Amino acid sequence: MFRKLLPSILSLSTVFLLNTAAYSLDSVDEYDKKVEEQKKKIERVQEGIKGHSSKVTTSEKEETNLIDHLESLEDQIDTEGKKLIHLKQKVEIQDQATQRQQQEVEHLLVQKNTLQQHTENRLTAYYKTGDIGFINVIFSSSSLSDLVSFRDKYHLMLRHDQQNIHSYKDKIKELNESRAAHEEEKRKLNETIAKAEEQQKILADTKIEREVLLKRVVTEKKLYQQAIEEMESAASSLKEALERHEQERLEAKQEEEYEFIKGNPLKAFKKRRPLHLRGFAGHKGTLPPPALGSVVKYFGEENRGKFDIPVISNGISIKTAPGSDIKAIYPGKIVYAGSLRGYGKLVIIDHGNHYFTLTSDVGHITKKTNEPVVQGERIATSSLHSGHLNDGFRFEIRFNTEPQDPLLWLDQTSRELSVKNNE
Repeated sequence: MFRKLLPSILSLSTVFLLNTAAYSLDSVDEYDKKVEEQKKKIERVQEGIKGHSSKVTTSEKEETNLIDHLESLEDQIDTEGKKLIHLKQKVEIQDQATQRQQQEVEHLLVQKNTLQQHTENRLTAYYKTGDIGFINVIFSSSSLSDLVSFRDKYHLMLRHDQQNIHSYKDKIKELNESRAAHEEEKRKLNETIAKAEEQQKILADTKIEREVLLKRVVTEKKLYQQAIEEMESAASSLKEALERHEQERLEAKQEEEYEFIKGNPLKAFKKRRPLHLRGFAGHKGTLPPPALGSVVKYFGEENRGKFDIPVISNGISIKTAPGSDIKAIYPGKIVYAGSLRGYGKLVIIDHGNHYFTLTSDVGHITKKTNEPVVQGERIATSSLHSGHLNDGFRFEIRFNTEPQDPLLWLDQTSRELSVKNNE
């Protein structure tokens, strides 16, 4: 969004400065035509920049939407993954319960079969002995009462064995039913797992598609930005030609003024400084820092953002104490004071001769659009956050729309600014 608005803001300011210049002397009329021709060429290029900036904005919106969707997909995939882990843990619990019950069934079967075999052996022996009859009583060495007692005890043991066998059968039946219930629960869990895995696969495939689309959108945006850079380069060349014609016109005006003063010696004469040493440009390397703090990010650094998207720094980041004053480094006029997406709270100052400073990610803005400022005047305060929540404010210098390295313009010998060796 900012890359679209900033050229417009700076271009409007530049056009305003050009259109409000005074061209009253007849000696500079011959340059007016050249100046107007250059302006028209610049306007055509700026229209092209505007069209491509619109495409960049559309790509950025699509990129933002895709990133939001990808983040949502990542959350859903993570949720499904946790769900799968939980379900598989439950299946493992069911497996362990089934295995324990299977082992119990096998153990009970062994005990039942052993008891059943023992009972069968007893029955065989009993039947071989026969029931108590007249012959057994006559020929037995035992008395009738002993034979009756033996028979009753034998029947009691057989009934006890039979009860134990039935008890084993009941336990085995219960265990088999419980094992079947666990198997059914496991089957249902596996069905749920299959559905969850299918959903996770769908989400993963969708994520891959969106990542491919995101790369395409980012590539298209870079191509649009490259086209804008080429057009801005062309615009810069045209502006250089325009400035050259204006310089020629200025020199012609100075010559006429000098000739006028020579012809009118009583008139006051003020020696002019060369154009390249006037105003903001004449103070390169000596401008005071905007705030007391330390530089934490440098001009031209490449940072990796979300989804590995590179972001190049067009300025420096200065970390200060929370709520510190941020000041104008040179006199000028506020041309923008407000919030812009991607830059937070932003202040743009026009310092004349196409030089601008941009101060963004501030905590509070103290000046308004169209207000004049003097050097050292407070324009904002830094964020009140501290620690890892405070990454400092961003400070940029632009000539027209071309970023400049602020450290080449600021007085690095000042004790207000701490600069580490960034080599």
